[in-house]
Amino acid sequence: MNKAYLPVLSIMALLMATAFILPGIQTANAQYTGGGGPGTTSSSVEEQLKLAREKTSLADQQGAYGSGTSMVAGNIDSTILFIIALVVIFGAVSAAFFIKSRGARRAVTKESARQSEPDWKLEAQRYKEELDAMKRNQK
Repeated sequence: MNKAYLPVLSIMALLMATAFILPGIQTANAQYTGGGGPGTTSSSVEEQLKLAREKTSLADQQGAYGSGTSMVAGNIDSTILFIIALVVIFGAVSAAFFIKSRGARRAVTKESARQSEPDWKLEAQRYKEELDAMKRNQK
């Protein structure tokens, strides 16, 4: 291995490890601190209930476009249907690429075969003549 790449690879490994570890640390710490931005204290249960009531009342109003919950968080049946639909779509696309790659064969014509493959009998005859000429020159 080239030693010039060693510092580059170690820095890249360190950056990748940091990118994967930091979100996990933040998530682990988030369960022990309150909501809100940096520097805010945790809110009380009453404040959280008040905010939850406001959210549900806004979602019930005319013109509200949903409660803010994820489409797949509703029930397990819809999640399974979404997964099945994605598997079918991506499976069909990959099958189409596979079939397309298997069907694309290059046709070999007599002309292309003649151009790509040398005539072995003529090559053998030419090498034999060169060998005979070399033997004659040595004598």
